[in-house]
Amino acid sequence: MEGIDAQRLEVKKERAPKLPVHIAKEVTKGRLLKHVEISEKSVLPTALDMYREKVDENLKGEIKTHDTSKLRHAEVVEKNVLPTSVDIAREKVPTLIVNFDTEKLKHVDPVVKIALPSVNDVVREQEEFKAGANEKGGMIHN
Repeated sequence: MEGIDAQRLEVKKERAPKLPVHIAKEVTKGRLLKHVEISEKSVLPTALDMYREKVDENLKGEIKTHDTSKLRHAEVVEKNVLPTSVDIAREKVPTLIVNFDTEKLKHVDPVVKIALPSVNDVVREQEEFKAGANEKGGMIHN
């Protein structure tokens, strides 16, 4: 019997997660461990929750036992909402794109306008930069 228990213990040791040595020693000693009270906490319903459930049950009971002969018949009137002119125009856009005549377009040569500074503008800007740096006492590297 002891041989079987020893084998089971060996199997359990192999399957057990590896603990650091100092923790394993403290666990096996057992005297330095603190006692912990284990308490299971379950949340009980409040008086308000119980009241709500009771009201719901009463309401369900009243609905089930209600006399349907006291109800009156009502005619259902379905209103047909017509689309506005904006909605109609929005729906026509895909068909207008497909049926668009590209022959009506005129050829245009694109002109790219890039305003590059002139040589005089560049020189004047460099002089202003140097003058501003000299006033602040900064050094200028060329």
